[in-house]
Amino acid sequence: MYNVLWIDDEWQTMMPFKKECEKLHGIKLEGFNICKDGLAELERNLEKWDALLLDAKMLDESDDENTSVKGLRHAIKRRDQLSTKKAIPYFISTGQPDLIDDDLFKDSFGEFYIKGEDDEKLIHDMKEAIEQAPLRQIVQIYHDVFSALDNMHVGKQAEGMLSKILLIMHHPGDYPDFDPVLYYNQLRQIVEYLFRVCNRSGLLPDAFIPDHKVNLSQSLYYLSGGNPNVIGLRYGSGDDRIIPKYIELTIRNILELGNIHSHTVDLDEEDTKVLKDFFASSHSGYIIFGFALQICDFIKWLDRYVASHPNKVENLKLCTPIDSSKLEKSSNDRTANSTQKTINDPVYVGKTFEPEQDKDGVWHCGECMVRLKFWKKGNSLKIQEIMENTDPHTKSKYRYFGSFRIINQ
Repeated sequence: MYNVLWIDDEWQTMMPFKKECEKLHGIKLEGFNICKDGLAELERNLEKWDALLLDAKMLDESDDENTSVKGLRHAIKRRDQLSTKKAIPYFISTGQPDLIDDDLFKDSFGEFYIKGEDDEKLIHDMKEAIEQAPLRQIVQIYHDVFSALDNMHVGKQAEGMLSKILLIMHHPGDYPDFDPVLYYNQLRQIVEYLFRVCNRSGLLPDAFIPDHKVNLSQSLYYLSGGNPNVIGLRYGSGDDRIIPKYIELTIRNILELGNIHSHTVDLDEEDTKVLKDFFASSHSGYIIFGFALQICDFIKWLDRYVASHPNKVENLKLCTPIDSSKLEKSSNDRTANSTQKTINDPVYVGKTFEPEQDKDGVWHCGECMVRLKFWKKGNSLKIQEIMENTDPHTKSKYRYFGSFRIINQ
C-alpha cells in the first residue's frame, strides 16, 4: 500500500476516486484541506509518505483565504527542501478551466492532470514514480558525483552501476540477496569507464586499450607515473604523475582485492571463487560500499582534472617511450641491489619451497618474490637471503625479494 498525502480543499467530494485508488491500485490517499496542515503532517511523518498529490489552486494557510497557486508553490518548495532526507514525487491535478490552457502555468509548474479526465494516467504515473523514488533520492544526495559523470559523458551504464550500489548501501533492507561479488565486478567496470574518459582526453594513450579492451593494471601504472613495461610507455619523467597517490592506492586496492588478477575487467572462475571465499570470510559486503564512496571521490577529482586539461594533443605530448634496457636495469637495481640491507626472517631464510606464479607472471614463495623465467615441477629452492622489496608495483603483495639455490630432485 502506497501512502499519498493529498492537499485539495475539495478532496471530500472526490470519494469515488479515493476509493478506486485504494481498492484497485493500492494507493491510500489521505486528504488535507489546507496546505499548511498537509505540510505539517509531511514533516512529522516524512518516512510514511510516498508521494504528494496537489491541487493546482489551494488554500495556503487558512480556510478564510481564496484558493490560489501560492499554496502550490509553497508545497513544492518545501518538498524540494526535504528531498535529501527522502525523495518524494509530486503530482498536480486541477479542475480549473482557466488553467488548462494557461501556458504560463505550464512553464512554471510543468505537467499536470485534469480531474476526471486524466485519472487513469495519474494513477499509473504515481505508482511508477513512487517505485523509482529511492533511486532519485540517491541521485539527489550524490548530485555532485552524477553531475561530474554527466560532464565527462561517462555513460548511463556506469551511472546505473554506481547508483545501484549506493542505493543498496542506503536501503540494505530492500536487498536481502545482495551479492558483493557481482557488485565488486561492477566497481571494476566503473574504473574501466573512467579510464576510457582519460583516453578520450589524451591522458591515457590508445596503446593501453588494445582491441578496445582497457588494460587496467598497465593503465594505472601509467596514470600514477610508473613504468608500464608491457605497453612500453610512461607519463612524463621522474616523479611526474596524473592521479594523486591516494587515488592510485584506492584503485589498486579495488583491482587487486583478494589477490586476483588486475589487468582485465572480466573475472574467470578461479577469480570468482577467490572473491566468494573472501566475502564469506569477512561476513560483510561493506567493503563494496567503501570502495564505491572512494570511487565517488575519484570521479569528482577526475572531472576537475579533465576540465583543467582540455587539450588532448598537449596531454599526449607527455607520453614518453620507455627504454627497455634502462627499465630492466632499474628493475634489477630495485630488487637485487647487493648493497641493500638483508633481513633475517626465519620464516624464509634457510627454508625450502616450491615456488608459485601469480596471474601477473610473478614467481614467489609466499610473500617473498624470486627471479625466475620458468620452473620445473618437482624441484624446490632454498632461500639463502632476503631483502625488502622496494618495487612500488609489487611490494604491496610481496614484502621481500629473495636469492635462492635450486635443489634438483
